[in-house]
Amino acid sequence: MCCGVLTEPSEHTFVTEGRPVGGAATAAPPTHPGIATADGEPRILEMRGIFKTFPGVRALDGVDLDLKHGEVLAVLGENGAGKSTLMKILSGDYQRDAGEILIEGKPANLDSPREALASGIAMIYQELNSVPDISVAENVALGALPERGIAGFRLVDWRAVHALASEWLAKLGADIDTHQRMRWLDVAERQIVEIAKALRSTARILVMDEPTAPLGAREVERLFGLIRTLTESGVSIIYISHRLGEVFEIADRALVLRDGRVSGLFDPRESTWDDLVRAMVGRDLQKVYPRKEAKVGDVVMRVRDLTSASAFEDISFELRVGEIVGVFGLLGSGSSELIRALFGAHEVVSGTIEVVAAHEDGGAAAMSVRGPFASPKAARAAGIGLVPLDRKLEGLVLGMDVSANTTLGSAERYARMGFLRRWVEDGRARHWVDRLHIRTPSVRRQVRLLSGGNQQKVVLARWLEAGSRVLVMDEPTRGVDVGARVDIYRILEELAEAGAAIVMSSTDLPEITSLADRIMVLHDGKAVASVEREDIDQAELLHLAQGVTT
Repeated sequence: MCCGVLTEPSEHTFVTEGRPVGGAATAAPPTHPGIATADGEPRILEMRGIFKTFPGVRALDGVDLDLKHGEVLAVLGENGAGKSTLMKILSGDYQRDAGEILIEGKPANLDSPREALASGIAMIYQELNSVPDISVAENVALGALPERGIAGFRLVDWRAVHALASEWLAKLGADIDTHQRMRWLDVAERQIVEIAKALRSTARILVMDEPTAPLGAREVERLFGLIRTLTESGVSIIYISHRLGEVFEIADRALVLRDGRVSGLFDPRESTWDDLVRAMVGRDLQKVYPRKEAKVGDVVMRVRDLTSASAFEDISFELRVGEIVGVFGLLGSGSSELIRALFGAHEVVSGTIEVVAAHEDGGAAAMSVRGPFASPKAARAAGIGLVPLDRKLEGLVLGMDVSANTTLGSAERYARMGFLRRWVEDGRARHWVDRLHIRTPSVRRQVRLLSGGNQQKVVLARWLEAGSRVLVMDEPTRGVDVGARVDIYRILEELAEAGAAIVMSSTDLPEITSLADRIMVLHDGKAVASVEREDIDQAELLHLAQGVTT
């Protein structure tokens, strides 16, 4: 699978189907911004002049979208551009204020998710929609459990339920126990089950919202193969992703939204990375991955022979002041578990983690704190902060405001005689809102109401406020739009330059190869290579992660 990204045509070229994507910008000439029907091809779906207003906000302002039979239409835009609102109208979760929807040329009401499903529309949501306390098989077959008749009664055919789930999971290349409860699966496995659930339906239109966000390269490749099989059979797919490289690989057309309006319709075969970015954010981004040469200092953390019961073994590396160390591996490699173990959130059976204290002048001192850490509290006390894979489940308290989430790692500083001084807490939160460019009308706004990128910045703000010298991060830009990604990359670079040390796991090859000073590659729980910045090659990294030696 090709994973390159065009940043500067002379150095980095994204290639798909043997052709480079670069040169002059060429957008498909729509007859109306966002909809093109001049080719005469029949449309399975048309959304015309869709308007939607929430209190004080016009989310959609006359949006048009059309979808051909058997095509993949990418829908792009920053968080808040209107993508999710448009898709929720299509799925029956929201009702439009104005406009019309036609399926196979006939008006469709889509007043509820049930009506949308009956019309052949299935959704794979970015926010996973599984039932945690029932089995994997039941989740895959949910809403259409196979039955059999016994003595005049209709009973669930559990053998058929598990056979159905196993069949679709096998098509995705997943080895997941169908009897296991959903709650015990990790994020990537839950996403695969959600995909299987949507695919086993008889949908003619399939909407995928960030389906690859938690998946490794091998799983993404299998998913893309299945998408091609589905489109060849006539299924039409709306594909939402913040990973623009995927658009060039899988999409036939790309519709870009900005501020609730269509800002362009593009043919990926004749367009560039910069064309899409410019349409999304309204400005050129000369360098999406702006990492400079690192000026590393003394060792701040030493990991020796770290081993968990099942996920990884004998992991050793050093982390220096001002350095970003990348961890790259496919799904099941142990990379996520390693990140969690560094923060005391995954059990370790042997090995050590040593965090070296710092002098006031920034240099390393002889004193150190040794782990592995029995709990996140112990890791935090040693100066480590975690940006987890699932920020909503593990990184934030969604019902609390920005201020409380920002100071959650150091709340004791703001209390006097058992009472929390909210005005002091709010002042610190405003400092980080300004410094990290967090978009929120107030530090008292509930964090659940922020976009994914701004939520991620709040997680970063918490550990910066807590004074963490070491940040461990698992997929730091998962579900984050391109504009917020640039902000996060800038923040990471500034932190490294200021003396922070970062361990970052990512399955996004362009991201990790551009930001990391050194990359440790994991395969089947073992570190198979450590590659310095000047020797990084994306294809070689992928081969190493797959266990292939060249």
